[in-house]
Amino acid sequence: MDNKQRYTVTICAVIFNVDKTLLNVNLDNGFEFRLMSLIPSKNQLDEIFETDVMALRQDYETAKINENLNVICVFKSDTISLNETEAEEYTAKMSDEVLKYLDDKIRAIRLFVESPICFTNLSIKMKGETEFKNIIPINEAMVTNPISGFHCNDEEIDKLNKNISSMKFPLSDDLLNNCHRYYDLSYHQENFISITLLITCLEILFLGREKAKKEKLAKRCSVFLYESKKERLICYKNLLDQYKKRSEFVHDGDCSKIINQDILFLRDCVRKSIIKYLRSKFGKKEIIKNLKDSIQKLDYWTS
Repeated sequence: MDNKQRYTVTICAVIFNVDKTLLNVNLDNGFEFRLMSLIPSKNQLDEIFETDVMALRQDYETAKINENLNVICVFKSDTISLNETEAEEYTAKMSDEVLKYLDDKIRAIRLFVESPICFTNLSIKMKGETEFKNIIPINEAMVTNPISGFHCNDEEIDKLNKNISSMKFPLSDDLLNNCHRYYDLSYHQENFISITLLITCLEILFLGREKAKKEKLAKRCSVFLYESKKERLICYKNLLDQYKKRSEFVHDGDCSKIINQDILFLRDCVRKSIIKYLRSKFGKKEIIKNLKDSIQKLDYWTS
């Protein structure tokens, strides 16, 4: 006799640094983004995270999306029949799988959309005649530095929904994976570290063992990302400015001029570059060769 029990499986995490447009992002495997309340009688988040009313408010106050104490959660509910031994093993296995699944989704969102989206605790519970539970703290998210927030228009949501399910990390290409690691890490650092990480990303993508790196990097990235002269020159000049600020920090310890907008601009450059690299049929050497040829034909650069 296998003594199988019917368990209700509940998986939940409160999402930070987002707005209601996140509800339009599609997840799979039974997961969804769901509007929930910090008022315990409405959605029982206090029971889900095994805390009291005061601690619930303290832990998730900054995740609120309105004054009605609403938050957005990633949520899944299911039922399964297992015996007690199977249930214990299943809970442990599921914890690893859910963490990997949600980590991939969060990183994919951060790659395609500017957002310090994160969650700080993941609750996994299986409740039957016996109960198995695992509340997992996400240490990386504890140090997230939110200088922006998730917001998507319809076009951006459509693009995200077309790409989010296929993105798996680490990326299979070592060069792009290293670049992405630095990019993603920039969401968890102070600005003076983030600017260093992000310019390193661009150096990985657009430079070899060369001199005059600042000029080459600014020109190649600008031409790679944009078609019009105006957009290229704006990007080029901004990159020169960011490179100067990075150098002032690295060589002189001066980070006083680095502002949030610098980090947002660089993340946009890195984000677009990684995505375009992923879609290209060429490798780094061929891309740089093609960029050199294109730049040589242009006559509008100024130092």
